[in-house]
Amino acid sequence: DVTPLMRVDGFAMLYTGLVLLASLATCTFAYPWLEGYNDNKDEFYLLVLIAALGGILLANANHLASLFLGIELISLPLFGLVGYAFRQKRSLEASIKYTILSAAASSFLLFGMALVYAQSGDLSFVALGKNLGDGMLNEPLLLAGFGLMIVGLGFKLSLVPFHLWTPDVYQGAPAPVSTFLATASKIAI
Repeated sequence: DVTPLMRVDGFAMLYTGLVLLASLATCTFAYPWLEGYNDNKDEFYLLVLIAALGGILLANANHLASLFLGIELISLPLFGLVGYAFRQKRSLEASIKYTILSAAASSFLLFGMALVYAQSGDLSFVALGKNLGDGMLNEPLLLAGFGLMIVGLGFKLSLVPFHLWTPDVYQGAPAPVSTFLATASKIAI
């Protein structure tokens, strides 16, 4: 345990490496694409770096608070990356759609975490595992919290039936951003 919020173990290192590899591949694929833009090339790399930091935090999460912070840290730069080619109508539309729907999914996730905390009294993965082992799984408040968390995480992972945003956003986003969105954000979660 690095802190109560993070744990570095073999799986965390594996997923951290995969997120970094996906980020490197995104930046490599984006280099020729960015040649067509005269300004703000550095912002693209900064946003990818911040999203990679969120993915690393997410891969090392040991607490629901760090899980939420990691998800938001990977999502917020993606809003800008999806709309990076904002002069194209499709890219701007995809960015607005992703921003609004992601905010709704984040609110479901956060409300689910609040319900889980209200029932269990702890947000640590270890303590939640112990509480679930003690027969607390039948509590309606806990089940509602986990259900809301599944809705929020299902949106972020593009799971059925929360995947309807995916084709529009992937089509409207620049190709390197779609690559990052389809790989690094899913690997981290």
